[in-house]
Amino acid sequence: MRTSEQIDQLAAALALAAADIRPAIKDANNPAFNSKYADLGAVFDAAKPALTKHGLAVVQMPEHSDDALLHLTTRVMHKSGQWVEGTMSIPVGKVNAHGYGSAITYARRYAFSAALGIVADEDDDGNKDAADVTPAARVVAGNKTPGREAFDALGDEGQRFVTEYADVVTSLYDTKGDVMGYLAMNVLDSDEKTAMWSLLRSDIRGSIKKSAAETKPKEAA
Repeated sequence: MRTSEQIDQLAAALALAAADIRPAIKDANNPAFNSKYADLGAVFDAAKPALTKHGLAVVQMPEHSDDALLHLTTRVMHKSGQWVEGTMSIPVGKVNAHGYGSAITYARRYAFSAALGIVADEDDDGNKDAADVTPAARVVAGNKTPGREAFDALGDEGQRFVTEYADVVTSLYDTKGDVMGYLAMNVLDSDEKTAMWSLLRSDIRGSIKKSAAETKPKEAA
């Protein structure tokens, strides 16, 4: 953590703002863990009135990286010019624009929440961390599959994308729509496909596999 030379006015303003910051509304779903969390917009909405009232602002900037990590600096500033900041670094699930975009959204939500004391996720009493200690522990816990691990690695924006994609596939299947046509027109990369596959019901997966096998060109005799 880094600060300006003086932070007395900043500290006083933060203490007052803490009493006015509203709880973040947990209206976003994480189907991988059947839990709810407050997305980035909800976290900002919870704090914005209090920040404005007490002369505070938050600036978040990603920094250049050559190490496949997303480095995000979050600075809380007071109208006096005093400030406090810290940098958060997280792995990027996919080293491309989409991967970095997802990581930025994820990091912004957690860093903003941490800086202002906002609770943005359901409390799992440490169970998720305990289950993630080793691959063996994940298997024993029974709450991890390759698809779910791929889902976790996508970050907030990527998870939202594949969840919406899976919802469309499910809707098409349930209404006897053209599932295979949709899949052909909206191609996913391998990680997104693995993550999305884990969100589909077993009957839908079976139907897609059967259709794919029926349309696969037969080898010449």
